[in-house]
Amino acid sequence: MIADEIEQLANSLRRTPLFDVTHSNAAVSFDRAAIESLIPHRPPFLLIDGIDGFDPMAQTVRGTRHISQEDPVFTGHFPGQPVYPAVLQIETMGQLGLCLAGLIAGNGEIPDNPIQIRAIRVHHALFLEAVGPDDLLTVTAGLVENNGLTAIAAGQIYCDAVLCSCAIQEVCFVD
Repeated sequence: MIADEIEQLANSLRRTPLFDVTHSNAAVSFDRAAIESLIPHRPPFLLIDGIDGFDPMAQTVRGTRHISQEDPVFTGHFPGQPVYPAVLQIETMGQLGLCLAGLIAGNGEIPDNPIQIRAIRVHHALFLEAVGPDDLLTVTAGLVENNGLTAIAAGQIYCDAVLCSCAIQEVCFVD
């Protein structure tokens, strides 16, 4: 993608949800055990709690994340005014994007072997509202481009239907 396309996509992410509940999507129910079959992350760094929507036609997915007030990150970020770090929000969107890649590869099913990818670039990230303790997040991800070597995914995080953050990330596939 060129810079103008990234900018257009970034502007679109601020206005339009990636996951359209009126589109032809399939309700799914994947818990943490299923997610652990899709991606290599494990607690405490597994940041997706569940996946409840997958649209193979639009190549989008919707998941959830509960931010525990017991999360040790709040001890230092920031005492008296806890804010969930932006970098962990980017990671959350990235993990859901990786789940999406796995679901696409498995045609909506859990594949036998998880796809191995590595983050190579954050093209854009925007943080509009603070995320804090006890927030229940709706996380969405969509595949923007995939050339077989690299892929670009977009992600959004909502809390109570308010857009908190969005990002555009690029990954490379590892053989």
